[in-house]
Formats: sequence, C-alpha cells, structure tokens
Amino acid sequence: MWRYVAASVQGTSHQRNNTPCQDYSTAIELSGASLLLLVCSDGAGSGSRSELGSEVACRTLVDEVTEFARLGG
Repeated sequence: MWRYVAASVQGTSHQRNNTPCQDYSTAIELSGASLLLLVCSDGAGSGSRSELGSEVACRTLVDEVTEFARLGG
C-alpha cells in the first residue's frame, strides 16, 4: 500500500494576472505490481490553456505506461 502527497499552488504572477495554476500531477498504483507511477507536468506559462496541456500530458503518460505494464512490457 502506497501513500503519497501532492500539491500544486497558483504562483504569484498567476494570481496577479488572474490565470489558473498550470501544473498537474497524478499517481496510480499499477494493479498486480508493487509499483507506484507518479507523473507531474509544469504547464508552459506563455501558452493559452497550458493547464489543459499539462493535464493531458500526464493522463496520456499514465494511460501508455498502464497499457505497457498490462501487456507485460
């Protein structure tokens, strides 16, 4: 059983400009294995919707690694 803590905080420039925190993180324990996959992404502050891009990057990596593990890679 894994325990982990994660947090993302809106930076001062984002607060000043009223833009969202653009970071994303997730964790998943791969079933049948004693492996915890931790993924994080720092959104590109200059990009519009970079908060979405960092989430998509993390979720895609989790999906790919999970599938790789399922196939016995």
